[in-house]
Amino acid sequence: MNLAAIFKKFLSGQETGQLVVKFADAQHLCKISIDNGAAVYITLGTMGPDETLDFIADKQALQANFIEGVPARKKLDISLNERLFAIAGASAAPSPSAQAVQQPSSPSKGGAISAPMVQAAIDDFIDLVGPLGTVMAENVLSGFGYAKGSSMDEKSFSSFLNEIKGEVPSELRQGFLNRHLK
Repeated sequence: MNLAAIFKKFLSGQETGQLVVKFADAQHLCKISIDNGAAVYITLGTMGPDETLDFIADKQALQANFIEGVPARKKLDISLNERLFAIAGASAAPSPSAQAVQQPSSPSKGGAISAPMVQAAIDDFIDLVGPLGTVMAENVLSGFGYAKGSSMDEKSFSSFLNEIKGEVPSELRQGFLNRHLK
């Protein structure tokens, strides 16, 4: 899951609420209080803000959910946006194996993936991971500026599949990619 896209979506506007992120190798959820687009407090389990920021610096985000309207119970004197974007930038570098997946094995006609093909990939993803797959797919697609029902260029589609493939059970992952990267 692209942490930079998540932060861009919720820390760039006037959102107020709580962003909840599940990180790999973390027993607890990371909770980020957002007030008018500014991250004002962060915690993970019993860790304070500085410990949490240090802990998530090298972690992979697995899923995220935003709960609109939840007021911040605690606030720091300064916004955490800059530090969060720095962490997301560092963790957003694709791994060599991810870079290999970003290029489709054979280009489709016209260099664009049709809207029905995009929707088929989304539906297949939801079937494989369950109802939360809808939210995960929408979060990733919003990072690409994708409008529902429209076509998508090949590079963005490959990147989208690369972002969501980690959520697909490992024994089904290659089949999923084979069905959609043609």
